[in-house]
Amino acid sequence: MNSCMKFLFSTLCPFCEKPVTPGDFLCESCRKKLTSYQKLPKCPLCGRTVVTTGICNVCEENSPKFDLAISCQGYHDVFKDGLLAYKFRREFYRAKGFSRLMTETFRKLGVCADCITAVPSDPFTVSKRGYNSSLELAFPMKKLLKLPFYPTLLRKKWFVKRQATLNRKERLENVKGNFCFSKRFSKRIAGKRILLVDDVMTTGATVNECCKLLKKNGAKEVYVVTLLGNNPN
Repeated sequence: MNSCMKFLFSTLCPFCEKPVTPGDFLCESCRKKLTSYQKLPKCPLCGRTVVTTGICNVCEENSPKFDLAISCQGYHDVFKDGLLAYKFRREFYRAKGFSRLMTETFRKLGVCADCITAVPSDPFTVSKRGYNSSLELAFPMKKLLKLPFYPTLLRKKWFVKRQATLNRKERLENVKGNFCFSKRFSKRIAGKRILLVDDVMTTGATVNECCKLLKKNGAKEVYVVTLLGNNPN
């Protein structure tokens, strides 16, 4: 079955491609793993898994610029494989299921947003891949949440090394000053609560840089939702 057919007649789990459970958009196995992950103790700020309850070491050492963040699942097993297939093998049909899961997870935070945007990609990456993976996840979410969508709220200035290839200190330096805010949106986001979408959060360097800019330009609060979370080394 080609990608178009899978998109049109999808009854497959977006992660492992097994048949979904009736009434669900995930298979029984992935749903069980998701439920188990959600029961693990998490940092109340960034949503990372922790050994004991309370704020994690990363948030204690570097106060996050976002107000709340949450990831749907950990960056491992079929969840990691599914995301990588979406990002690097252009398996776009997975995005709909990913977005539904991210919307479901965000609603569990118990907060409301006034608008939605996504972490931008640099022009070189967009040209090479043909799309911004985070933006493609945010678009269905804006429909599900019925929120104004500002896809060009932030812009990435230049191409940098992939965050996944760097250690924690290098990640922080790699994104510093690499985003800019579109001033034409200043009045629209003034005093607003913004939902920021990305595919993966590890150190939080990328989303923190984006959140810092959004708050500097008038946002009241910023919530972050990512498909997968990866605890930094």
